[in-house]
Amino acid sequence: MPVSTIQNASFGNSGVVTANGIKFPATQVASADANTLDDYEEGTWTPQFLNTTATYDTESTTGKYTKIGNICVATGVVTTSALTRNGNQVLVSLPFLVDGNTASYGAISVFIETGFNPPGGAGNIQGISFVSSNYFGVWTIASVTGNNYTAVSYNDLQTVSNRIRFTIAYRVA
Repeated sequence: MPVSTIQNASFGNSGVVTANGIKFPATQVASADANTLDDYEEGTWTPQFLNTTATYDTESTTGKYTKIGNICVATGVVTTSALTRNGNQVLVSLPFLVDGNTASYGAISVFIETGFNPPGGAGNIQGISFVSSNYFGVWTIASVTGNNYTAVSYNDLQTVSNRIRFTIAYRVA
């Protein structure tokens, strides 16, 4: 197709091709065709710890995401100045609900920058999203065997000055 034809093409209510790219509407107009790209969104949200009480450093607790169709790529940092320690697993909120299919688990790169004091030292830090949820959990994996998963609990963090950075790609519900 000539470029001029593509530039003047319209995709109904889903988007319009302009000289500067494809413009999607502010609200998704879903298509029944799985092969139709009908949604693109960039935004921010404030990730938080779940299952505990925390005071967040609002200057450095932030998250950014790009959602293309049903895939979301999100990066964020959670910084606390106060945290209630309890035995609950460290859970961090996500901007969208994870799809309910077990193949939709998101792989997460997690870096606990400050405040991590696991008993007996730590192996590799990992995260995994849970299906049909809007959060991910933080785990340690024994560096020797690679298959001993231990949930990181809020008891493993400090009561002050915690910072966790993460990146995740997952399928949105």
